[in-house]
Amino acid sequence: MISGSLQHRLFVVVLIAAVPVFIAHLATQIVSDINTARQRTDRVTEDVAAAAIPLLKTALVVGDLATAEETLDNIMHNGQFSRMALYGPNGRDVIAEGKAASTVATAAPPWFQSMMSIRFPARYFAIEAGSAKYGTLAIESSSGFLVADIWRRFLTASLLWLLTISAALFLLKRFLGKSLKPLEDMAAAAHCFGNGDMNCRATVSDVPELAETAMAFNSMAERLQDARVQLEQRIGDAMRELDSLITRIPAGVYKLKMLAGGGMRYDFVSPHWCDLLEIDAATVYADPEAPLSRIHPDDLGSYIHLSDLARRGRIPFIWEGRLRPGMRAAWLHIESVPNVLESGDILWDGIQYDISAIKENEAKLDRIAHYDALTGIPNRLLLTDRMQQAIAQAKRMGTTLAVCYLDLDGFKPINDTLGHQAGDALLIEIARRLRSAIRGGDTIARIGGDEFVLLLVGLEPTDEYKKALERILVQISEPVQIGSHSAAVSASIGITLYPTDNSDPDLLLRHADQAMYQAKQAGRNRLRFFADAIPE
Repeated sequence: MISGSLQHRLFVVVLIAAVPVFIAHLATQIVSDINTARQRTDRVTEDVAAAAIPLLKTALVVGDLATAEETLDNIMHNGQFSRMALYGPNGRDVIAEGKAASTVATAAPPWFQSMMSIRFPARYFAIEAGSAKYGTLAIESSSGFLVADIWRRFLTASLLWLLTISAALFLLKRFLGKSLKPLEDMAAAAHCFGNGDMNCRATVSDVPELAETAMAFNSMAERLQDARVQLEQRIGDAMRELDSLITRIPAGVYKLKMLAGGGMRYDFVSPHWCDLLEIDAATVYADPEAPLSRIHPDDLGSYIHLSDLARRGRIPFIWEGRLRPGMRAAWLHIESVPNVLESGDILWDGIQYDISAIKENEAKLDRIAHYDALTGIPNRLLLTDRMQQAIAQAKRMGTTLAVCYLDLDGFKPINDTLGHQAGDALLIEIARRLRSAIRGGDTIARIGGDEFVLLLVGLEPTDEYKKALERILVQISEPVQIGSHSAAVSASIGITLYPTDNSDPDLLLRHADQAMYQAKQAGRNRLRFFADAIPE
């Protein structure tokens, strides 16, 4: 591929086109000269042979070989022949041979002579007198004169071609210098336009084709300039709309840049972002670490850990956590996406918004799902989870877990005679008394109606839990004042012990339930152990 300016490429094209023509012309001329030289050499050889044979015949008839050899030397003296020899009658033995000239003067350099390497074949002429044959004359012409002549023609042709091409290139340069000026002006205008100067225009020349091109370029430039103005207006409108949207949406927007050389800085924080953290933008721009002081101390570690993971893995950052106590927003959700810049910096485009109401609703739903709506103590679902934890703890610590199934005696008559509200008030009071009677690590749950379950954890192999349960029986039996009425109930409690009763949570409850029914059958208001879990 030819590179460079158009003028340079045209010069190269002219040279590339001219050189093969010159070589072809020269080769044709050399071939023609060689053919002509062969024909001329044949004629000269025949003429020389016709003149020399009579002299040689006379010398051979009288046996004067010295005269014959002198005749050959005289003929070869001018260098026109490279070899002349006289063979005997048998045609094989050389009886006389001319001496070649010491040097044939040629103007051709050695490399040209080697390249030409022309050799003429030898010619043979019989020397006869009547029917007697005296010998054969062999003549081989020299190519030195021919090579010298071809070299002179080569130099002449090369000089003429060089002058011709130089003149053509000179005229071409003069012509192109004027004709290509509009193209150069147009290229300069395009370069200027490409560098951002939308006011650049091409000069319209007097060459019709170039004039049309320049006018088309100028028209395109004007349309692009108009389009750029319109685009800038649209971008401005879009940026204003974006600023307005960022101001209106209930989420804070930010751009955080982590520098390749270390450190970080905020490139942008929206007003609502600052409101959520109760901090002003100037403080954030001056101290990028300042927003961290708004995070709850207990949640700051998780924020830093997830931030480091996202930064090292260049993955999206998502965090939910609490803010410092006393701030308007209690919980915050933050998420951002990394964008690696050419400089190696990482730009995080992120948003954050208040999720305090969501967390409050989640807490309410969690309480509804896991706690009894009437008494506020754990329900059956949470009891199952607590039992699994208590069993794991007993295995780990080597202690005993007491699963106690409690059913109130005499609750139904009170509920039927005094009404459901009175029954609910009684259940609430019983739950309160049970809560106050157990330790902090124990669990009390209501699993339905007037049925409760106690989990007493970390018990040593003593009867301390029996004493605690007997106190519970006493507390439950104390009268409960409901409005103007005094009501009293008792409790039947069934007990099974883990790991003496090495069963799963569901089976432990059933065993404790069975023991509870045995307590009722035995007269109520008492304790009963499951048969396989009776302590020693």
